[in-house]
Amino acid sequence: MDRRHLVARAVEAVASNLAGKVYGDKLIDYMITNGKTLYVKSLLLPSTPDTVLLEWTTSQLAWMQDANNERELWTQIIKRDLLYSNRRTEFDKLIVPSPIGATWMPRESPGKTANWIGWQIVKAYMKNNPNVTVEELIKMEDAQLILDGSAYRPKR
Repeated sequence: MDRRHLVARAVEAVASNLAGKVYGDKLIDYMITNGKTLYVKSLLLPSTPDTVLLEWTTSQLAWMQDANNERELWTQIIKRDLLYSNRRTEFDKLIVPSPIGATWMPRESPGKTANWIGWQIVKAYMKNNPNVTVEELIKMEDAQLILDGSAYRPKR
């Protein structure tokens, strides 16, 4: 682990503390809270590569940045009724570090893929709501409000 990773992990602890606890027990609640953490982390470390922020390899990041993969993951989350699921065992590999994503995902997919989507949702929310400050974002507890306000759609 190099210096950038150590700094990123320390900043993640700060960002996670700022983003607060997960308000709810559904996948969407975890996605948005983890997305807020990544958003704050990226603001605090603006020149840090996403691979370091996410603790992914270059190939894992490339896999997730592929629009087809992001769209397919989002489609599967919806199709499998996971977005509003509170069955943590069904979505845990989508939000925690894991050598691969969920068993129904391709082997080359990284763990924490739902956090990536949560980050994209938070970024879209902030872009669509330019009057919302980072402090206001952090205080928001309603994940559904952020999802709705983001108008998130996976890239095509």
